Amino acid sequence: CKHRKMAARLVRWYSKQLENRPLLTKAITSGTISAAGDTVAQLSERPASQFDFHRLGCFSVLGFGLVAPTLHVWYGFLARAVPAPTVVGALQRLAADQLVFAPLFIPVFMGALLTIEGKPREIVPKLQRDWFNCLTANWALWVPAQFLNFRFVAPQFQVLFSNFVGFAWNCYLSFLSHRPGHQQHPKN
Repeated sequence: CKHRKMAARLVRWYSKQLENRPLLTKAITSGTISAAGDTVAQLSERPASQFDFHRLGCFSVLGFGLVAPTLHVWYGFLARAVPAPTVVGALQRLAADQLVFAPLFIPVFMGALLTIEGKPREIVPKLQRDWFNCLTANWALWVPAQFLNFRFVAPQFQVLFSNFVGFAWNCYLSFLSHRPGHQQHPKN
């Protein structure tokens, strides 16, 4: 009972913040969740003494300054363009999200990450090598997740839902690619 009341208060407080300062609230939340995801990923792949604070900063900045504002605007557009939260409406939003937005946002995100990491010359080769694989991996997770998001999650919580799915996805990918005995597949 005590925990439920605390959770209910937290949800009311967060909802109030979303009403009063939607973009700032989503940006702080996204930056924090991005930082937490990178922290978990790093601690699962190396000793704490080798923690990369620059990498943590890069992911936090991208969550705060790129991901949250972009999703805030994009989800707002989708809600206005396809206002009905029906199955058909969710499928229409999903099609726009995964066939238009995702293929365009992946290179924006990769380019921004490489730029703030100080590796802008790697952008074009990285995109040529990894864009399609990244897009298909994106579809494997985000098609079902975004259907649930667009169908069942209230619009003001959709960026938050995406942040939590992204947290889990980043942790999973880090674990998968850094576990002992994992063989990297050659890139085309």
